Order: sequence, then C-alpha cells, then structure tokens
Amino acid sequence: MLKKLVEQNRCIFIERADNWQEAIRISCRPLVESGIVDEAYADELIENVDKHGPYIVLVPGFAMPHSMEGSSRARGTGVSFMKVKEPVSFDPGNPEKDAVVFFTLAATDSAEHLKNMQCLFTVISNEELFADLMNASSTDDLLHIHDKYALQTDQEAND
Repeated sequence: MLKKLVEQNRCIFIERADNWQEAIRISCRPLVESGIVDEAYADELIENVDKHGPYIVLVPGFAMPHSMEGSSRARGTGVSFMKVKEPVSFDPGNPEKDAVVFFTLAATDSAEHLKNMQCLFTVISNEELFADLMNASSTDDLLHIHDKYALQTDQEAND
C-alpha cells in the first residue's frame, strides 16, 4: 500500500496542524486532488468526530479518518497518508488520543475498502513497522518501509 500511495502522490508530510480539524482537512487533500472525494468530504469527517468523539484515533499516534458507509461525498475508493511532526490532539489532556500518522480512507467499493482496512490493521499490529511509520519524514522513507517489510502492492496481492 505504501508504494502505491507514493506512486499516486497521495502522501503529505507537514510540521504541524493548528488543530485536529485542520489535520483532517489537510489529510483529505490528496483524495480531493485525485477526484476520489469532493471538497466537502473533510467536513463530513469532522462532523463524524464531533458527533461520535475521536473514534478515528485507533491507537496512540495513529488516526484513520473515514466516513460512514454510503457517503455522498466519496466518488471512489482510496487512501491517503499524512505524517505530522507535532502530535495532533483529538482530546486535549489525553495523549492516548494524539495522532501523528493519518491514513484517510474513502470508499464506494466495499470489497476494496475492506482490503484497505485489513492492510492498515496489519500496519498497526506490527510494532516495528508502526514505529518506522511514526519516524518517517519523506516518501523515500515510505518506500524503504515498503521494501523492509516486503509489503505487497495491491497488484502483487491479486496475483
């Protein structure tokens, strides 16, 4: 997945975001630019966090912004990656709800979406891989991580 994200230019590295809302907006940019979601998709994600709390922070350091199934703002299925140098707080005073790695998802194809989610759960369940992502600062780092862990691209997984 990492190699594919680099090749599709869906990776962003930033120093900081003013707040979690801005972080979500920035993390959506590659999906907007590639036509997978419309401009209002980020607003939908923000509304979901406002309504349900910071459920998108799956483990400390890792956020997976995504919409509920059937989003009218998603035009396709895809993932973007964002790394923030300074942690983004989704619940001030609770470091368990801070994130520096964001994988933002959009989906219209449930089977492909499920594959993307399974891949991301594999990432967060591998402590070394997760630590390497937390320290990544460039697309070259992502490609190195891809090679180091022999991560499959979608094409390789389908062969």
